[in-house]
Amino acid sequence: METRKGKKGRKGPRPQTSIKMEPEVAEYLERLAELMQRDRTFLINAIVSEHAHRHRGKLPPRLQIISI
Repeated sequence: METRKGKKGRKGPRPQTSIKMEPEVAEYLERLAELMQRDRTFLINAIVSEHAHRHRGKLPPRLQIISI
């Protein structure tokens, strides 16, 4: 299992998951990853985090996405 150390010095395990996507969703995610020069994992985390914040989910602060 991977560990991470964020800007604030937090460290913790990153649970590994597996999901199946509709082909159109996977294609969109791949194009978005290329456009933003990010990997799919980052984008999925950012999208889910944003959704949770909009719908009052309890998550850490949003991931900052820097425009290119």
